[in-house]
Amino acid sequence: MESREQLENAAAGWLFKRDAGDWTESDQQALSAWLEISSARRVVFLRLEHAWREAARLKALNAGAMTGQPSWTGPAADAAPVVQPRRGGLWRGALAASVVLAIVAATWALLPQRSTYRTEVGGMRLVSLADGSRITLNTDSEVQVAFEERERRIQLRRGEVFVEVAKDPSRPFVVIVGERRVVAVGTRFSVRRENQDIRVVVSEGLVRMESQSPAGALGPPASLLGAGSIASGDRQGVLVQKKSLNDVTQYLSWRAGFLMFQSTSLADAAAEFNRYNDDKIVIESAGLAGLKIDGNFRSNNVDAFIRLLGKNFPVVIERRGHTIHVLDP
Repeated sequence: MESREQLENAAAGWLFKRDAGDWTESDQQALSAWLEISSARRVVFLRLEHAWREAARLKALNAGAMTGQPSWTGPAADAAPVVQPRRGGLWRGALAASVVLAIVAATWALLPQRSTYRTEVGGMRLVSLADGSRITLNTDSEVQVAFEERERRIQLRRGEVFVEVAKDPSRPFVVIVGERRVVAVGTRFSVRRENQDIRVVVSEGLVRMESQSPAGALGPPASLLGAGSIASGDRQGVLVQKKSLNDVTQYLSWRAGFLMFQSTSLADAAAEFNRYNDDKIVIESAGLAGLKIDGNFRSNNVDAFIRLLGKNFPVVIERRGHTIHVLDP
């Protein structure tokens, strides 16, 4: 796995060579082969290319480096490019390359960066973002990431996301769900969306949960959530509970592929399994729906859950296509 620094250096080398004026068809083929190796290479190259164009100073730098221009050869498909200056141009080439990287990196950090990430039912995905933050998408989730000069923003369109925020006081990290905003600087928390309802679980640090009210409208006051806080909100308000570390671990167990239940109603347990599996559990009576269960289960192993349920509770299990019906005996 190539580091971000390696990718940036390699991409900058390609850009420097291409703008030097002696770009050939074989160079283009070599660049295309390098880009085909991974999506990470393509993302870094495109962002640096955009930054390159946005930084007006690069034009003057390139013009001033024409005398003693470094000679450069494109890398093999699995190697990073290496700049090799000609004799007499060593210090100019090295200085030009270092200044290029500094300008590109600085410009890139301020550029709007927008990407969409999603998972299918039963899937999970870890994404490393350009600022050093990481997000983990739970089953059937979708987020749109937009990094701008003054704010790092995620729009949670559906599902659930766990966020590990890299500290940057000048650019708060915001997760938006409908009319709600969850704002942090450096912390770890999850946000879950069900239509316009939201649940926030904070495992580390401090976040602020606030409302996006229309211009001129007076919205509800913001809620400050510390580690161990679990907040549930809808359009009417927010309920905040202070939980133990064990409770927080239960809410975040999906990151390890498990569902943890402690005195959980059968209806709620079934609803959780239905989020992760194509085969859906249907509870046929209110009496059964209220049964309390405990245990840890693989989120994608609904068959094991149903088998244990049938052995330990007075229920009848019937499969009908992709639905699993739980009935009174």
